[in-house]
Amino acid sequence: MAWDFRRSPTGFTLPELLVSTVIAATLTGAMVSAITYWNQTKSKSVNGAQIPLIESALRQYLRTYGNLPNLSASEGAQLNEGEESEEIAQWLRIYPSASGQPMPQGITYSLQRQYVPSTLSKGQVPGEVRLAGTGCSPIDPATSCTLSLTP
Repeated sequence: MAWDFRRSPTGFTLPELLVSTVIAATLTGAMVSAITYWNQTKSKSVNGAQIPLIESALRQYLRTYGNLPNLSASEGAQLNEGEESEEIAQWLRIYPSASGQPMPQGITYSLQRQYVPSTLSKGQVPGEVRLAGTGCSPIDPATSCTLSLTP
């Protein structure tokens, strides 16, 4: 049996396989990071557009119930029985959320100062809410908004 050494080998060599694997891994990593960046940018722009709607709903809640909702304790939690779940249910009637959560994903709500009309003195801020991670500022989308609210 004679061997034909002039015949070209079939298939890929080990260095060719390694190079193609490295190129595929690099392209996959770049694609995943680009998709993550795009999703974060989209979320921040959508959340930035939600701020006027949230502010309007907070004003309506304040006119209807006479105080601001305390939604910060309920973030990410299931609705429990009691006063807290009633506040959330009242809030969701005014600000209907597709996800069923009190705030859109990516927005953190915290009540800074409750609205109490009988204790207001001249020059005091009536009620204050801070919304963090909102996209309020086009320069820095991770900044927070502080909303001063009166009915």
